[in-house]
Parts: sequence; structure tokens; C-alpha cells
Amino acid sequence: GRLFSFDGPRLWASDGSADGTLLLRDFGTSILRYTSVPIPGALLFWIERGGGVVELWRSDGTVDGTALVKSVDLGDAAATPQRGVAAGGLALFSVVHSPTPLWRSDGTPDGTYAVLQPSYEPNDGLPVWLTDANGTLLFSASDADHGAELWRSDGTGPGTTLVKDINPGPDGSGPGHMTVAPSGVYFRACEATTGCELWRSDGTGPGTSLVKDFLPGPETGFGFELGVLGDLFLFTADDGEHGQQLWRT
Repeated sequence: GRLFSFDGPRLWASDGSADGTLLLRDFGTSILRYTSVPIPGALLFWIERGGGVVELWRSDGTVDGTALVKSVDLGDAAATPQRGVAAGGLALFSVVHSPTPLWRSDGTPDGTYAVLQPSYEPNDGLPVWLTDANGTLLFSASDADHGAELWRSDGTGPGTTLVKDINPGPDGSGPGHMTVAPSGVYFRACEATTGCELWRSDGTGPGTSLVKDFLPGPETGFGFELGVLGDLFLFTADDGEHGQQLWRT
């Protein structure tokens, strides 16, 4: 029932009224990363202290309920949490330029830790497309053997696994543009024989498959995701006859 707002290094909360709008904390010279995720009863967010040290904080919208959860030394001044999503009651964050690129938190110190450490060359793009798929996190991540492929996580190390090697080998399929619909998670993926087309996943390997090869062969037919309307997923595609047009599935 609270709206949180970042104003430079300051965190505010509001119930929608003037009297109910208050300053929760001023972090001074620290850098608020604006990587915030709501979990039941609280907002989780990161601040950067410098030198690779970041802190995870939580707030329930009150001054006394705004407190440090955990301080983490990422070991690299460039490593920072930059993306986050809530899934299954947890907050999951991607951390770029770090050997521990995916973190989870339930808002407690013991429940805040890294769950994924793939062996890829650090860059700003991984993990990406963090998506809550009915309580399970789906995302794109890369390792040396598979390249960028579709992964899933339940917020634990053993439960963080590759879903499917869509484009076998180190090049990867580069899953992206993920959209959750009642019939599954739709996304764009590139495979050597079909090009970049529309795929769907229920979060399992057997349940991850090509929806349609719009332009048969290695050419790309899938265009852009537009969104969900009821039980329909709307997107654009080019089938080689009509140009880019509106499609549904």
C-alpha cells in the first residue's frame, strides 16, 4: 500500500497523501542503483558504497522498517546489480561484470546469496530478460559450452539450470523479448536452420519449442513482441509474402 520513490540519494515513501509522504533515509554520498524489487511486505534495493562493495537494503515504508539486509563485496569496482525481478516470493537480481552474476534474496541476510556462476566473459548483457513465469525465473544466460541460452531458477543453486540448448554449441540462440502469456512464455531465439523465430516455453526442456518458422530456412521472420490481449499473444512477423504484419497465437 506504499509508493516508493528515489530522489537522488534519498528514499521516500507515500500512501498518496501529503501527510503520508515521508523521507525514509538519506544515503548521502552512496550511489543508489535504483535496482529495486518488491517482495511480500517490503521493497528490496541496492546501494553502492564504492570499491566493489554493494549493500542490499529493505524497507516496509517506515523509517524504522528501512534497514540494511546484507553487505556484499563483489570484488570488482565495476560489478553492480542492474536488473531485478520478483518471482516466487523472492527478489532475483542480475549483477554485471561479476563472477557471481545472479543473486537472490528473501529479505534476510541468510536468504541473500549468489545462485548462478556461469563461466562466461563478463559483459553488460548477462543475465538478461529476467522474467517471472508463474513463480519461476526464466532468463538468458551464457556459459562457455552453450553460449547465451534459456535458463531457469527457483532461487537455489541446484534449482538454477539450463532449460534448453536451442542452438547447440557455444554460439547460443540469444533468447530475448520474453513475454508471459496464459499459454506460456514467448520469446525470440535464433537457431542455425530456422533463423530468429518465435519460441514458447513452459520452463522445461520438453516444453520449449519453436512456434513457427515464418521464413523457412535460416532467414529471420519473427519481428517484435507487442503484448498480451486476454489469452492471445500479439506480435509482428514476416512470412515472405505479406511483409511485416500483425500476428496472433
